[in-house]
Amino acid sequence: MYLDQLLIVGNGASLMMLHLTMDALLFMI
Repeated sequence: MYLDQLLIVGNGASLMMLHLTMDALLFMI
């Protein structure tokens, strides 16, 4: 259960970073 929560949190963080980097790239264009 703890590992599942950790995976969900990790995936959420990576998705957030991906979203932020995409926003940054669009802003730079």
